[in-house]
Amino acid sequence: MKVALVLPGSKAGVSNPRYNQLFPYLLPMSAGYLAAVLEKEGHDVTIYDQVPRRLSNEELVQVLKRDAPELIGFSALTTTVTNILELVKGIRAEMPGTKIVWGNQHATLFADDVLTNGYADFIVRGEGEYTLRAAVAALEAGKSLEGVEGVTWMDNGTIRANPRRELIADLDELPYPSWAGVDVFAERYMYLPLIGVYSTPLPVMASRGCPFKCVFCSQDQWFKNVRLRDPVKVVDEIEERVERYGFKWFGFNDAYFPWTKKIGFQFADELIRRGLHKKVRWISETRVDMVDEELLVRLKEAGLSVLFFGFESGNQKILDGVGKGTTLEQAEAAAKACRKAGITSIGFFMLGLPGDTAETCWETVNFAIKLDVDFAKFAVTIPYPGSQLYEDMKDQIDAKQFEKFNSWYNWASGDEELLGAPEGMTVAELLEIQRAGMFRFYARPTQVVRHLTKGTIPLSLMAYGAFVLGEGLVKNSVARVKQLVKK
Repeated sequence: MKVALVLPGSKAGVSNPRYNQLFPYLLPMSAGYLAAVLEKEGHDVTIYDQVPRRLSNEELVQVLKRDAPELIGFSALTTTVTNILELVKGIRAEMPGTKIVWGNQHATLFADDVLTNGYADFIVRGEGEYTLRAAVAALEAGKSLEGVEGVTWMDNGTIRANPRRELIADLDELPYPSWAGVDVFAERYMYLPLIGVYSTPLPVMASRGCPFKCVFCSQDQWFKNVRLRDPVKVVDEIEERVERYGFKWFGFNDAYFPWTKKIGFQFADELIRRGLHKKVRWISETRVDMVDEELLVRLKEAGLSVLFFGFESGNQKILDGVGKGTTLEQAEAAAKACRKAGITSIGFFMLGLPGDTAETCWETVNFAIKLDVDFAKFAVTIPYPGSQLYEDMKDQIDAKQFEKFNSWYNWASGDEELLGAPEGMTVAELLEIQRAGMFRFYARPTQVVRHLTKGTIPLSLMAYGAFVLGEGLVKNSVARVKQLVKK
C-alpha cells in the first residue's frame, strides 16, 4: 500500500512564525519506526513533517492529493488536534476515498470521540508499530479490521474496540527508523539555538517506559512496562547512522538515560572503544538522583555535551506532592557535578503545580538561580490527557479547547488563556511570575558573561529576551514586571 504518515504542527506552530523560529523540531523518530516496519513488509511510505517542510494546511492537503496515498496516518497529540481537524476536513473534501487513521496519545485516549465525529476510519491504540503493520495488511487484502489487536474501528456505525496488543518485548528487534521522504538536514532540524546545536541530531531510543509516577506525566501509563535495549546494540545503531548519514550529534528520546550507573559506563566505554566520541557529540535527559560526578566525567569523555534535568520545583513539599521522588539536595548535587564535568546543563521547572502558591513559584525561580544551570525553562503546568493530573482536573476544564494545551509556551505570545491555575492563584499572577522569572534568571550579569564567553548568547538569551520583552512584557507593562523582579 501507499501510506502517508503525517506529523501535523499545532495551530500556533503552523501559523506563528515567531514560534517556529524559537522552538526546535527534532527528526520524527516514532514515525520513522512506523515507516521502517511498514517498508520491511514492502509498503511505500512517506513521512510528511508539516512544520519543518513549511507547509500550510492547504498546501499539505494539495501535496497529499498529488501523491495520492491510500492511507493517511496522523500522529495525534492533544496540542495538535485543532490543526488535525482542519487537515481532515480538507482531505475528506479533496480525497474522499482515502482512509484515515489516527495514532498516539490523544487518539488512544479519545478514540470513541474521534470515530463518532468521522475524523478517522480507525484508531491505532498504544504502541503502534505492529498494530499498524497488521491493520495495513488487512486493508491491503481487502479484509475488515476484525481481529487486529490494538485497533478501534467503526463497523457499520458501531464502534468496535479490539483487544489490546501486548507491548513489544524486545525493542532491539525493531528495524532502525526510516527517514522516508524526510530531508534529515533541513534547516529546521539543524537549528537548536538554545543548546548551541547547528547540525541535525539523530534521535535515539534506548528504552521505553518509566517506573516513576509523576502526576503531570503519562509515561508510566503509556508504557506500563519498562523495556531496555542492549547498550551495545544502541551504539551499533549510532555507528551505522553516523557512517551512513554523517550525523555529528545524537540525542536520547527516553524518559531518562542512562538508566543506571553501570549502563552509563558500559555505553560510554563502547563509544570510546569504537572512537565514536571523536566523531559525534550527544545530548540526554536524566533525573537528579541518577547521576554523580564520576559518571558524568566519564560520559563527558564519551562525548556528552548537553544534559537536561527535570528539576520541576524549588519547594520540597511540592516535589513530594507530585510524586517526583527527588530532593532539593540531590538537585544541587547533580547541578554541581554537571558544572565540574564541563557539561552544559539545562533545567526544566514547572510553575503552577498542585499546591503551588505565588510564594512557592518564586521559590522555584530562586532555586533555579541558586543551581546556576546554563539554561532554565519555566513552564506553566498543563494537565495533559493521560496524566494523573488530568484525571484529577478533568471535571474542572474543557478538554476540547485543544489549543489551550499549548499554553505552556504562553510567555512567547501572551495571547492564549491558560486552562487554569492552582487554587489561590490567578492565571494572570502565574503568567507574571513566569515572565518575570525568566527575566530575573537571564538578566543576571553572571549569566550574560557566561553566554558571551561560550558564544551562546546571540541566539539563546536574545531569543528569550526578544520574546519576553517584545511580546509578554509590553502587553503586561514593563513597570509591572520590574516591580515583580524587585520582589
